[in-house]
Amino acid sequence: MLPRPARPAGTPPPRVASALGPGAEKPFVPPLAPAPPPAAPPTIHTAAAAAGTAGRSAVPRPARIPASADDEFTRLLAHPPAALGEGHHHHLRVPSRARFNPRVFAGALSSTLSGSPETLATARRITVTAAVTAASPAAWFLTRSANGLPVPAHGAGDVLDPSGSFLGMFAWVWILWVPVFAGSVAYACFQWLPSQRENPRHAWAGPLTAAAVVLAVLWLWAVHTGNPAAGFGLAGAQVGLGLTSIHLTASRPAGSRQERLFTNGPLAVFLGVSILALLACLGSWLTQQQADAGGWGAEAWTLIALVSVVIGVTTICMTDRGQLAVAWSVVLGLAGMGLARLLEEPGAVWPAVGAFSAAFLILVSAGSRRHQVDHASRRAQREWLTAEASARAAAEEPEAAHT
Repeated sequence: MLPRPARPAGTPPPRVASALGPGAEKPFVPPLAPAPPPAAPPTIHTAAAAAGTAGRSAVPRPARIPASADDEFTRLLAHPPAALGEGHHHHLRVPSRARFNPRVFAGALSSTLSGSPETLATARRITVTAAVTAASPAAWFLTRSANGLPVPAHGAGDVLDPSGSFLGMFAWVWILWVPVFAGSVAYACFQWLPSQRENPRHAWAGPLTAAAVVLAVLWLWAVHTGNPAAGFGLAGAQVGLGLTSIHLTASRPAGSRQERLFTNGPLAVFLGVSILALLACLGSWLTQQQADAGGWGAEAWTLIALVSVVIGVTTICMTDRGQLAVAWSVVLGLAGMGLARLLEEPGAVWPAVGAFSAAFLILVSAGSRRHQVDHASRRAQREWLTAEASARAAAEEPEAAHT
């Protein structure tokens, strides 16, 4: 293909056929301002240059802001309200896109009103400490004797008189209140330790300890004033509180021996001495009422009460590791009851035999439960050690085969 000959200099370019027809002139197009780069947004200088060269039609019209309804804040600025008295405030409703959730609102409101968990825990510890601090001196003043020992009143005609009924027991049995109050003081100090501030067991152990010492002081006051009916009712409340504590301590075991000693120990002794208080007040009350169980006399309801105690306490001792603190407390009281029936008036052989038999059955049931739990623990540990030794021998067997 031959190359195209060059156009001579000074020769006008040839006309290009237009879409308007042959020979038609091309329409005049006014020059525009140079377009900005594609990525650069239009500025005021480019808009002014376009308006000067191409007229108003080349300048884009600004976008119209859509009309929106005035909110409450705008209406408040436009029409200020009348002056209000002191204590009145304006509450503006801020529109929110989030949907109202009653559960979230209730949870936030309850957490705001109830306070933080740290504040509640501190308030609980302070309350327990105050209750124990107030109850311990009160119990001392109610039970102190002439020789300075904390022994409740047990003279002739008193509620705790050993000769007042067949369920009466020697006064030295009530020394069991000393471990209860001493243990509550130790627990009040134990809960303030830094290692125990995050322990969830104190959420129920603290209120139970405070309620126990308060009920104990009320019971001591009832027997000090010689009211066996009030003492019987308060002793029943103590037994219910003690059963609740046994259930909680068995279902939520302690993490260490110190925690078991300071938390479970005082509550267990409290349950045992509460059962003895229930028996003593019941015997004194029935004797004052001259109760007669079907013509069999006082010995009948005495034996019925002892059988009920055996059934209840052995059931308690079948939980956890035997509840030896409860068992030994009740056994000590039953021994004092049996000795009182043999050495004091009124003397009765069958109530004494029943008291000693009940003490023996309770002690055997608690000991057998402790032996059963310890045997199961040792067996599980022995099986674990055997399995670990077998796994180690299986891992070392290939090396022994190579040698």
